[in-house]
Amino acid sequence: MTVSLQVNGVSKEFVDRRSKSTVRALDEINLEVQKGEVICILGPSGCGKSTLLNIVAGFLPPSGGEVRVDGRPVVEPGPDRGFVFQEFALFPWRTVLQNIEFGPVLKGMEKGDRHARARELIQRIHLTGFEDKFPFELSGGMKQRVGIARALANDPEVLLMDEPFGALDAQTRRVMQEELLKLLGETQKTVLFVTHAIDEAIVLADRVMIMTARPGQVKALLGVDLPRPRERTSPEFNELYRTMDDLIRVEVEKSLEVQDSGAAASGEGA
Repeated sequence: MTVSLQVNGVSKEFVDRRSKSTVRALDEINLEVQKGEVICILGPSGCGKSTLLNIVAGFLPPSGGEVRVDGRPVVEPGPDRGFVFQEFALFPWRTVLQNIEFGPVLKGMEKGDRHARARELIQRIHLTGFEDKFPFELSGGMKQRVGIARALANDPEVLLMDEPFGALDAQTRRVMQEELLKLLGETQKTVLFVTHAIDEAIVLADRVMIMTARPGQVKALLGVDLPRPRERTSPEFNELYRTMDDLIRVEVEKSLEVQDSGAAASGEGA
């Protein structure tokens, strides 16, 4: 299979504004993602999941290592990567059609072509008839579908998704997971998907990358060899859930210990 995305030895350091000390958020992350593969990223809060996604997007430069998409080094944001945020990051003054057209407009696509592209995506996300609606007229699930369509409008090689369903209720979240799988089956996009939900990762992913507590490293990369659609109550599903939960729980405990020791050192709670 063709490698779509390469993360080669990526590290990231930040300077703490208060203490002026250097904080290492990511440490030597290595990952190869095949074309059309869905990788979900799990780990404790603060382990660098979103930081990694922002580096792949080109929003942040790595402190070390590099990212390549289709063999090309990532040095800035580009149309070969689409980003879907947790918040409904739609332009409130633009209609559904205009929000989806935003990327093609920036690329200079002809009006007729971008209209056709946007309407095709609107049909795929089952929002035909809502083309002229504004974001305030849509439900949460509808808004996120528009966000996904907008990310796909430039026909990116890689789709980056940062907890896109985290703000939705449980029922809507499940429907959105099903809709996303259908859409990915049609488009065969390569996906990096950050989530805190183990069951969501098992439902969506071909492989799940589990990260350590900060500095984030790859603790495990587990294949999900279950037929789709995946039955959440099956013994195989639950066995994989327990395996991932055990791996993550250790890292969450480490993360809490670091937080507690940091608070004690600074005198908080004294």
